[in-house]
Amino acid sequence: MGLSRSRGPTTFGLDVIVQPIWSETWQEAELELKTPDGRTFRPGDRTIENDFFFTNVVLRTGISHDTGPSTTVQAGLELRSYDYTLDQRNLVESSFRSQDESWMEWSPTVGATFRLDDVELRYAGRLTTGTGQPGIAPTAESRAAADALALGGFILAPQGPLTLQDATVMTHQISVRIPIR
Repeated sequence: MGLSRSRGPTTFGLDVIVQPIWSETWQEAELELKTPDGRTFRPGDRTIENDFFFTNVVLRTGISHDTGPSTTVQAGLELRSYDYTLDQRNLVESSFRSQDESWMEWSPTVGATFRLDDVELRYAGRLTTGTGQPGIAPTAESRAAADALALGGFILAPQGPLTLQDATVMTHQISVRIPIR
């Protein structure tokens, strides 16, 4: 949902985005597996089941002001809130765990547009601060597993304690637009 309002050379905008996401992943036995309590898992049987629920919220607001016939300046702020829940059932060990994680990121932005006769130059700068991507605390074993699965494109449930590390990313973008007539 979004709204905007313009008054003279100034425009204000606000967007709110809510992204609920559900995902189910699982692990299958590669070989026949017998548990100490006498159960048997055949190749292809699920050994671990993961239910993920993500709730991502994005809030964006910004203002743009035409300072003259050929220049526009802009400023904005983006707030991102991430929240996920993992419910994991280990069918081999007959265990269950539930884990909740959440974090926020802030991104102030600035921009300017310069219009010349047949060319438009645009600059956009963004600073993203907050917590980086979640993961497990790195070990030699987790690095080897991540390398082996890097080509698979799957969402894997964590197999150890999670870590969230601070991150800051500065982005600069310069665009040139030349209309084709």
